[in-house]
Amino acid sequence: MAFAPNTIHVGPARIFVAVTNPTSGAPPTFVGHTAGVPATGTEIGLTNGDTVFEYQATKGEIQAEQYYAGVDVFLQQESAKLSFTAQENNIKALQAALDNIGQFSDGTKDAFYGGSASGAFAALKTSVMITARQRVNPAKYIVILMYVAYPSKSLQYAFARTKPAMWPVEFTALADTSRTAGDAMFQLYIEK
Repeated sequence: MAFAPNTIHVGPARIFVAVTNPTSGAPPTFVGHTAGVPATGTEIGLTNGDTVFEYQATKGEIQAEQYYAGVDVFLQQESAKLSFTAQENNIKALQAALDNIGQFSDGTKDAFYGGSASGAFAALKTSVMITARQRVNPAKYIVILMYVAYPSKSLQYAFARTKPAMWPVEFTALADTSRTAGDAMFQLYIEK
């Protein structure tokens, strides 16, 4: 096998929420974009540091008395997460960090208020998409779309004299049970 250094990715990602999910299937219809921007959804804005997509398939070994090593393996659980550090004080970025609290924007302020008491509440669930322009061909992208995800990290908003305010955001994917089996959590593609 020959080495292919032109396939090594270096570069930032853009993050969008509330993107319309494409049709499901095996394989699914893949989400479209124009120059890295989907037709629907809202961009989170500027971020700092790495944008990290993580997928994990937790497996369990089947043990048998006759062998010291496992004799087979099965899938126990799947999980997918996207994490980044937001910088812009815009309502979409703050909504991603401030899950399940009251919010409004009246043109003079973006406002949030919280404290759900003991009543039932609906957690924020949204699609989350990232696009990253490829280093060797800027007309091509790496695209990841999580179909249904919820904010899963606590808000930490730090104020400092010597650096910009930033807050970590994490989205954890859920299975979208309305989609085709095998296409219920996310899609990832690399354009050629």
